[in-house]
Amino acid sequence: MPEILPTLLVAVIGGTIFVKLRAPAGAIIGSLLAVAGVSLAFGLAPIPAEYKLFTQIIAGAFIGTSFDQKSVQLLRGLVKPALILLTCFVTFNVIIGTVLHRISSLDLCTALFATVPGGLTEMTILADDMGADIAVVSVFQISRLLFAICLFPLVISRALHATRDGHADGSRKKKQRLWNVRTKQDALHFAYTCIIATAFGLLGHVSGIPGGALLFSVSAVSVYHVKTGHAIMPLLLRRLTQMMAGALIGAKVTVDVVVSITKMWPYVLMVGACYMAFSLFLGWLLSHVADLDPVTATFASTAAGASDMALIAADFGTVTPAIAALQLFRMIGVIAVCPTFISIILQIF
Repeated sequence: MPEILPTLLVAVIGGTIFVKLRAPAGAIIGSLLAVAGVSLAFGLAPIPAEYKLFTQIIAGAFIGTSFDQKSVQLLRGLVKPALILLTCFVTFNVIIGTVLHRISSLDLCTALFATVPGGLTEMTILADDMGADIAVVSVFQISRLLFAICLFPLVISRALHATRDGHADGSRKKKQRLWNVRTKQDALHFAYTCIIATAFGLLGHVSGIPGGALLFSVSAVSVYHVKTGHAIMPLLLRRLTQMMAGALIGAKVTVDVVVSITKMWPYVLMVGACYMAFSLFLGWLLSHVADLDPVTATFASTAAGASDMALIAADFGTVTPAIAALQLFRMIGVIAVCPTFISIILQIF
């Protein structure tokens, strides 16, 4: 624990500065850039994998507290957009991966895994099993994640006129208290929420299901909140969780990653720009075929982590349960489907 305190301190300072500057997704972007910059310049201890589990559990608790009867009704209508989302992402992966293979020196297997919109860890493991260059795959996966986390909130705020703590119409919500646990009853409800999220998050983690900690935490707290209306999580803890998520990503930006990006920067930029354009198009498509506002649909269509996007989207006051559900479906579906498609393509070509 003591060796990672400087990393956490840098994350909190960077995140706080960006929040004060009212930057889109300031807490997560500020901590990410601060940790990456200081780590590259002076060296910082990496964040242990256990902290990723903690981040997913707390993020799940936050998402769960936004569930109500209206949210339950909303999720019933997400089957169609979820299938559209998965089909479009798998198709786009094949197209952009094949193009990358054609215009670069990368072999087809590496190019396809480099452009899969899945989790960094899962895709690296699967790529290694199938003989791809995992160093290249990790560089492209980290770069795509950085594009999504650092640039997409800014693009959404400009392109869709979305504002922090408000919807696309520019309206403002009443300012929230950073610490809304003010009574003994609030403290009890907060404790129950944390216990439920932790217990079920750990159960999801040991289940082996991709994103299980987040999925189980969201589900358990959602049921608790829908039944009782007593789930509570303070805004301050959400901010700290966002900073932790930023630190986890920033710590992955090593000198080797930067050197690799500088060598392949035209292709990295091409893939990042294509995914941003595709996500905007897919968000527009989902907003027309499902009962989702454009901001929610676009966050759901962004090729990044489910917990990261849900935490960032919460700053825009959008429908985080729908975003988390669609992101998890996309992540699980991509992990289940894309390796099979890649195997078939490699056998054909």
